[in-house]
Amino acid sequence: MSTATLKKWGSSIGVVIPKKICQEARIDIGDTLEFSINSFGEIVAVPYQNRKYHHSEKRITIDELFKDYDGSYKGAEPDWGKPVGSEIDW
Repeated sequence: MSTATLKKWGSSIGVVIPKKICQEARIDIGDTLEFSINSFGEIVAVPYQNRKYHHSEKRITIDELFKDYDGSYKGAEPDWGKPVGSEIDW
């Protein structure tokens, strides 16, 4: 957890977000954040959905995504239980 001190910035209040938090949240200089207060009275800052693409962001390839997959997955038909109405018997 990181902390920051609120500071006067013109007629507003500003806060400096630590670099590590920005990296983990994938936000950068120039991004827009939407602020709200949740039901616990906490400030929530969410990156605006149309933010710019980050070229510094590590993109995962399909090979990296499946590097530990051994191909052993076997799908199974779920057990829906006995019919209770006028279901069609497949």
